[in-house]
Order: sequence, then structure tokens, then C-alpha cells
Amino acid sequence: MLIWNTESQHLLKSYLDIFLAWEKSAPSFYILAGPEHTGKSSYVLEVLKEYLGDYFYSDLLHIKDFSSELGKKHTLKIEYDKGTETSKILVSDFQYTDLGIREINMRLQQSFVGKMKVLLIENIERITPEAANAFLKSCEEPLPHRLIIATTSHTSQLIDTIISRALVIHFNELSPSELLDFADEQKFFPDQPELKELVCDMAMGKPGVLIQLHDLLSSDEVLTQQFIEIIPILSSKKQLFKAHDILKNFKKNWILDAFLDGRISYCMSHGFQDQSKQRLKVRRMMGSNVNVENLMLYGLLEK
Repeated sequence: MLIWNTESQHLLKSYLDIFLAWEKSAPSFYILAGPEHTGKSSYVLEVLKEYLGDYFYSDLLHIKDFSSELGKKHTLKIEYDKGTETSKILVSDFQYTDLGIREINMRLQQSFVGKMKVLLIENIERITPEAANAFLKSCEEPLPHRLIIATTSHTSQLIDTIISRALVIHFNELSPSELLDFADEQKFFPDQPELKELVCDMAMGKPGVLIQLHDLLSSDEVLTQQFIEIIPILSSKKQLFKAHDILKNFKKNWILDAFLDGRISYCMSHGFQDQSKQRLKVRRMMGSNVNVENLMLYGLLEK
């Protein structure tokens, strides 16, 4: 069972229990709002597997957000031209064809096999105004036993007519202790407590980021070994040029910023004030015109 945002989880689950009791007063449209990677979609999917059981795949329409995979905003439009590129499979390892809101509305009206038909939309703020207006009737007057759940990281980007029709439940970032508990629950780095704490610091309270970091390290033995090696190197001020090469590899894998943030947090929480000030100084200079490799070397060599 997922352990973060306990009150928000219990609130959603209690409403779903009322909904499944076929209470007419039960809301049928929910928006889970909170920062990115705080586990909103993960929790919904876990709960729906429990409620839908064997009919999870047949009765759930999951509209994923592929912005990161596409390298651009994956917009939810009113409809898609079937003759264009957007109707093709978006991601090779996830068999998903893009859908417009009109087709989503149509699929939501289709019959279900189990207890209910569920629509889950990730990051509903990417919906266009025209698509939002076409979606209003499904939100306001759904057919019986139809449930709509959406997530958002930016409620301010939603039009008022959408947000006013939903019950909004807020999810927050985790505390450091909660994130460590989550790592223990998931059996992340069980025999490497120092590495586990550093990676949790890098995740900055976001379980989704922690999962991504764990998956990255699990799939790259060299990167994992470099994480293990660099911790004592940075503490002892030895083999600094080796540390520089490791940091260059972190930059190549797009995790240098997260590593520096995590190292600053780790040093501060363990009383390494000089090291934390040094890393913080380098972190603040990252946005300047100074060459990043020179900055890394400067941060390592500075006394």
C-alpha cells in the first residue's frame, strides 16, 4: 500500500466507496492536484486495480501524458485528424494511439464489463479550451456508473468551468522521512543506506522522481558504481579528477542538477557545513555563463 499523502488517499477512497454504493450524491469527477511526481497517478492506478479487479484493463480508459517522451507538450485536443502523424503510435514500448476529447467522450459512453467505467486523464491542464468545452457535459452529466479522475500540477491553468465541476483533492510533496519510508517499502537500495539517503535527497520529496532515479541506476551498473564511489571521494577530497569524470557522466545522464541538490541536502543534514556551502555556491553559479565542466572542477578543488 502506498504510504504518502495518507489523508488525501483516504478522502478519495471514501468517496469512491460511496460512489460504488451507487449513491446519487457521490461526486463522479475528481481532480488530484499537486506538484509533479508526487504519486497522484500511481495511487489512482493502485486503487482502481483493487476496485476494478479482473476488469481493470477493459473498464479503464487511461489517457497518459507523453510530453516527456515526445520532448514537447502533449496537448489534449478536441479531436485528431486520423490521416495525420498524431494518430500513429506515440511511444514504441507503450501501444498508445492519440485520442481527441470527442473520441474520449464516446469511449466513456461505451458499456462496461465490471462495476463501472473509469476515465483517468493525466495532467488535464494540457487540454485546449475547445476540448475543455467539449468535455464539460461528460463532467457535469455523466452516464450512470461512469467515473472521471484527472490529475494536474497546475490548477491555475485549468479553465473555471472544468475546475468548478470537480471535487479537488490535494497531494503534497513528501517529507524526508516519508520518502525514506517509501524507499524502504519499495526495497530500494536495501544494502546501501548512504546511497539510498542521497538518492532520496535528490528526489526532493517526489516519489515519482525517486522511482525514476532508482530505475536509471538499476539499468546502468556503471552509473550505480559511480554513485557509490563518488560519496567517499567528495568527503575525503581524494581522487578529485576521477570525481570530475563521474560528474561529467552525471551531466550526460541529465542528473547533475539533481545530484548537486541532493548532495547539498545530505551535507546539511549531516553537519557538513563547509561542504554544503561549497556545493551550494557551485549550484548557484550553474545558471551563469561559466563552463559547467570548469564549475564542477572549481567546486571539487576549492578548499
